[in-house]
Order: sequence, then C-alpha cells, then structure tokens
Amino acid sequence: QRSILRFWVYPQIGLGIAAGLVPILMHPKVVAKALTSLKGTGDEKGLIFSFKTLIAGILITSITIVILNTWLTGCSPIIFTGLILIDFIASLIMTRGIGVSGIAFTIPYITETVYTLTPHSNPSIWFSPIYVTGGGGHWASWLKIAELTNTDYMSYVKAILIITPIAWILSFLYLEILWRIAPIPSGIYPGFSYVVPATYIVPKAMWITGEVATGKALSFIMGSLIIGSIVEIIVTLLHIPFSIISIVIGITTALPMSITILLGGILGRILEWRMGKEKWEEYRITVAAGIFLGESIIVALAAALSMVTRMLWILPY
Repeated sequence: QRSILRFWVYPQIGLGIAAGLVPILMHPKVVAKALTSLKGTGDEKGLIFSFKTLIAGILITSITIVILNTWLTGCSPIIFTGLILIDFIASLIMTRGIGVSGIAFTIPYITETVYTLTPHSNPSIWFSPIYVTGGGGHWASWLKIAELTNTDYMSYVKAILIITPIAWILSFLYLEILWRIAPIPSGIYPGFSYVVPATYIVPKAMWITGEVATGKALSFIMGSLIIGSIVEIIVTLLHIPFSIISIVIGITTALPMSITILLGGILGRILEWRMGKEKWEEYRITVAAGIFLGESIIVALAAALSMVTRMLWILPY
C-alpha cells in the first residue's frame, strides 16, 4: 500500500490516461457518432431521455456539485470543475476497460493527486463530497447488457430506482443487527479492523499529512503518459494484438484476482478444446452463472452460521 502511494500511483495514473484516451483520440469518429446519436427525442432514438433533457440534467447537476463543494470548503470552483471533467474522462477510460477486458478500471487516487498539486489552504477540501470514480463506465456496461438481453432501458432504470431505497432501509436494519451483536470495530469483526484502515484511513491520512511524496508526481505522470501513448499508437498503427489497457488493469489489480482471472482463462481454453468451440460458447455463461450462484449461497450460509456462533459465544457477557 505504501509503495503504491509513494511511487507506483503516478505511473498508474499516466498509463491509465494513455490507455483510455489515446484510442479515443485516434478514433474520434466513434466518440462523435456516440454523442451525435443522442440528438433527437427519446422516442425517435429509443433513448431514456431526450438530448436536451440529458444536457440540462448534466449541467444542473455539475453546477450544483461545484457550488456545494465551493461553499463547504471555501476553495476555488475551478478545482471542482476540473474534477468533474476528469470524471468524464475517467468514465470513458472505465468503459473501454470493461469493453476490452471485462474489468472496471479506475484511475487510482486521481482526486487526491489533484488536491495535492493545486494550491489551496483549507484542509476541509480533503473531506469534500466529490470523488472521481469513473462510475459512468458501470452504467454503460449495465445498459449494454440490457441491450444484449432485449431489456428496455427504462425498465432497468425503474428497477434501480425501486430497489435503491429498499436497499438503503435494509442496510440500516442489517447494521443495527450487527451492532447489537458487538460494537464495530471489535474483536468480533476482525475483517473491519484490517480492511478499513488499510484501504481508507491510512491512505487518506498519508495524503493529508503530506507523507505521499509528490515532488516528482508530474514528471512520473507525464513520463508514463508519453510512454504509454507512444506504445498504444505503435501497436494500433501496426495492428499488433496488444492492449495497453489490459496491461494497466493487470498492474492495478490485486494479485489474487489477477491469478484467478488467469487460471479461469486457462481453464476456459482447456474446456473449449475438450468440448468444442461452439458448445463451449453456448454453455459457458450458464456454467459461470451456476458457479456464481452456488458460491453466493455457500458464502451467505457461512456468514449466517458465523454470525449465529459468534452471538452464542458472547451471549453470557
């Protein structure tokens, strides 16, 4: 974690930007076609909202976010406007990452890097309610799945709007149940004590206190951006079957997950060889869904059993 924050985070940012933006810049017609296809009414194009409604919603939301964060922190609105633009770029990068590899890629610590490299005197900016996630890539993939399964876009959006408040209410109930078992954090929930400090508290504290070395941040970001861009341009022009974004995703993905994906790919090739390509392509999604469903049931039962046994253990006290 500390090695990433002190060095590797900046090359990852540069390579991520190169892997996501260079292909888009080399094929501007694709982006232009996607944007121009939004024009017209929703009924004409089969969209959820009309083009004017979409643009108005984006502008109103963006302006509200900038005003809110400027008011809360007292910092320049230029910083938050820049973060919104960066988030749009991050969404394009994540969308391409999912399309190429099936894995969502987020540029790491880009918000913290912007805060560190821009002049400001108010420490409250570190707790402002804005963060670059590139979450638009998830929505693009979900709507693509809806398209492939002949699901109406609006039906999916309605389902999200209905399920989200229910999930919020249930999350409070689950949290209350867990708190009644034991305080959080505590020895009853060891995972929380390990995961939260390592993934949120310690990195946040390192950025705020200046422990993250930023002296050569711009040099590392620009250097990796230039190198990644050159490699991406060369492999694209020469039609070499090589993807920079896959390399970046591999670099930024935890080792257990990377190894699991590699083993799954090897196993898939073996099964394709034994079963035949057509049969394997027909049933592989069903097999994956069955494995995922079975694993989910086992995890749910194991978690429930663990909670029951822990409740019995602390009951006398």
